Amino acid sequence: MKVKGNFVNPSLFVILAEGFLSRLSFGIISFALPLFAYRKLGLSLTETGFLFSLNLIAEQAFKPLMGSVADRLGLKRTFTAAIALRSLVALLLVFAAAPWQIYAIRFLHGFSESLRDPSVSALIAENAKKETVASSFAWYTTAKMSAGSIGRAMSGVLLVLTFDNYQKVFLVAFALSAFPLYVVARYLTEPEIKHCDDVMIDTAAQEEGDNKKNKLFSVVILGLLIAGTAQMISSLFPVLAMEYGGLSAAQTSLIYTISIVVVIVSGPMFGWLSDNVSHKFVLMVR
Repeated sequence: MKVKGNFVNPSLFVILAEGFLSRLSFGIISFALPLFAYRKLGLSLTETGFLFSLNLIAEQAFKPLMGSVADRLGLKRTFTAAIALRSLVALLLVFAAAPWQIYAIRFLHGFSESLRDPSVSALIAENAKKETVASSFAWYTTAKMSAGSIGRAMSGVLLVLTFDNYQKVFLVAFALSAFPLYVVARYLTEPEIKHCDDVMIDTAAQEEGDNKKNKLFSVVILGLLIAGTAQMISSLFPVLAMEYGGLSAAQTSLIYTISIVVVIVSGPMFGWLSDNVSHKFVLMVR
């Protein structure tokens, strides 16, 4: 679907809604799962940390291949398949009763993310107007991060209300994760594929392409360093706060609400700065 005038492509709203609801679901899981593994299944702190590292290992191992799959099969098709697979992950957690099962489920989650992330990134880039690409990504990231914080806060409250019934909490997460599947399948438009057959590439254009590849590699390394350091704390925070900080589930979940206002304000602001001032400046601030 083309953008007409100043109207935003409706597909962007679909992607935004999916990002919010899916991250809301896995915000709930991100809070409850380490507690379930540590308290109910008896995993050590090290084993629980590896549980969340396994997700990232699978995601990064398969992502280059899954990007190629998305290019070949179509962005909407792979995006929809990834949402379905990730919803299955949430459902499987309802029935998990042994450590090996949650390890396998986390690996499957990482695989689903490796299929989803290249598709959704390409869909945003294809559907956003050229002059607002950074802002579109900023709004999407804002929706995901705020939903993740809300989900973690909800998870603590759900654990209190259900008297630590983790299966019921995971079931709520599954329902939230499955809902975007219909929205994407029904309303998301597959972007038109632009063919470049029989195009002569001169030396200058080839050099420009090589420069872009070098810049992309630098961004990849930066993203690896940022995500790696952030992951050290975020995954185990519920366990650290409750087991070592002496906080209750409700008190721990309330901590996540602090970040919601900050994310809602700063995300779109930095997207605008990136589009209108400097990409490099925003990265330096980060």
